Amino acid sequence: MDAFVLIGGRSARMGTDKAELMVAGQRMADRVSAALMPHSASVRFVGKCRPDWLEPVDFVADGAEARHPLHGVRAAMESARTPWVLIAPCDLVALRAEDVAQLVARTGPAVAYSGQDVQPLLAKLPVSWLPRVVDWIAADAPARRLADDAHAVELPDSALLNVNLHADLERFIDAIGRHTKEGGRE
Repeated sequence: MDAFVLIGGRSARMGTDKAELMVAGQRMADRVSAALMPHSASVRFVGKCRPDWLEPVDFVADGAEARHPLHGVRAAMESARTPWVLIAPCDLVALRAEDVAQLVARTGPAVAYSGQDVQPLLAKLPVSWLPRVVDWIAADAPARRLADDAHAVELPDSALLNVNLHADLERFIDAIGRHTKEGGRE
């Protein structure tokens, strides 16, 4: 299964490219990539334009001027070399390989959720869904449509910690520091 980290968002609330923000010595996008790597033949990054820190072979341009989260999903499916894709947004800073394993283990399409909140961009999807994704983009449908026919896999709240603001990032970094001081691992 090919895996893709979505790095094409505007990061408007953050004010800077979230994929490049450093957390515990790693870019946020690289942290997510590390969580996907054990479950995939390859991990590539999907976005509007390739950041300087990425090699061309590791990047897939979504090819769309318009902003819509499903453009990254579409581009991932179009470039996949396997019948299934594993996708994750770059801002799930606390995502772990164990969390991703729960999605991968589920038979059929699967999306993550915690409590009442669905995170449709953390998903295992068949490439055969490409036509429906294209239709949803044309209809300006929300990314949440990915959950319509997928199994909902409950993950811990921590796995779906979405960093959108500098305050979110600061809270996460503080939590890492407290956890490390108490003898835990990140």
